[in-house]
Amino acid sequence: MKRKEFVTGVMSLTLSMLVIQSMSMGFSVYVSGKFGAAQMGLFHLVMSVYSFALTVAMSGVPLAATRLVSESASRRASGKIVKKCLAISLVFGFASCMFVFAFADKISVHMLDEPRTSLPLKILSLALPFISVSGVLRGYFTGIQKVSCITVSRIAEEFSYMFIMLALMKVLGTQQTGVFISAVGLALSAVTACVCDIAMYAISTRRHNSYIQSKHGLRSVLGISMPVAAGSYLRSGLVAAENLLIPSALTKSGTTNALARYGTVKAMAMPIITFPYVFLQSFTSLLVPEISARKAKENKNSVRRAATASLKYTFVFASIIAVVLIIFGRKLAIALYGDVQAGNYITALALLTVPMYIDSVTDGLLKGLNQQVYSLKINIIDSALRVPIIYLLLPHTGIYGYIAVLYGSELLNLALSFKRLKKIL
Repeated sequence: MKRKEFVTGVMSLTLSMLVIQSMSMGFSVYVSGKFGAAQMGLFHLVMSVYSFALTVAMSGVPLAATRLVSESASRRASGKIVKKCLAISLVFGFASCMFVFAFADKISVHMLDEPRTSLPLKILSLALPFISVSGVLRGYFTGIQKVSCITVSRIAEEFSYMFIMLALMKVLGTQQTGVFISAVGLALSAVTACVCDIAMYAISTRRHNSYIQSKHGLRSVLGISMPVAAGSYLRSGLVAAENLLIPSALTKSGTTNALARYGTVKAMAMPIITFPYVFLQSFTSLLVPEISARKAKENKNSVRRAATASLKYTFVFASIIAVVLIIFGRKLAIALYGDVQAGNYITALALLTVPMYIDSVTDGLLKGLNQQVYSLKINIIDSALRVPIIYLLLPHTGIYGYIAVLYGSELLNLALSFKRLKKIL
């Protein structure tokens, strides 16, 4: 892709993502205020299990779609690749759906220790096949640099989520219903997005109804997706275990309202920390097919220049964001949430933006260079270390011990990723 086209694609996607993320964050602030920190903490416990199920439903197939489509010689050959990816993704999507739905009661009682989470888990499980399909189609859109399709799908998903949530909040109220309402909103918005993705894919390929044979068969798809999937299962399982450990560890430390504190960090502070990443998210998503295409042309100098520039500008951007959050973090939290404690957490987490943002871009570069398996190994090592540290440290240090773990984790992840990138460049 020409530099001008790449920059235009990044700018278009960044602008659209900024609008979407701004809406999402504004609505998240509103919802957090209505439901309260305790319900948001409970919902994040549900999401820790759901995220693992989502990982199984995806199983690395969207990345395979992006990589193979970006390397494909023609749009007609890409259609053949997408069909193979969809077939595989639906198998995983339905398998994950049936498992969560069948064992939701046991998971809610024995893992989450909250029977109230059973119904939300069942509701969310029904969305998994739809998300599997959307994942592949968005991988295809990313591979062909079709920014507008990704944007339209995300807007449809966000608007439907907000509309459903507001309607249910009006009918059911907000007392003790936050987890249920959020689950219904997420599930139905996923279905809406899937319908939108299918429609746009049909429009995108209407000129290419007859497909030509692609050199990439099921083996090519599985060759990329399965190593990613295997590592993702393990890492997602470790992350779920970590999230389940945190509230109980905080309780042991003597922290009052541990679930509410956990909800304050996860649902209030972290969205502020990650929100500025919207300016890099579009760049990172388009970086994978761009680097992959340059690598396919064996243009190593071009890859090196792109990687160096990406990391340099990311460092400058992340540093500016960190300074802004340190100075204005408390005021921002009071303005958005009316919560001083959330402001303290934002200030404490501000410097995390630097290793977090750089690591995300480094990860995108590694995936574009066919190093996705190595990236997953790093993430697995990271998560495997975090679980015992949280179990041993948090009962003695409380919530700020958890913040220290986040810093150590990001720095370790970045150091290992950067070492690998430097070696292959």
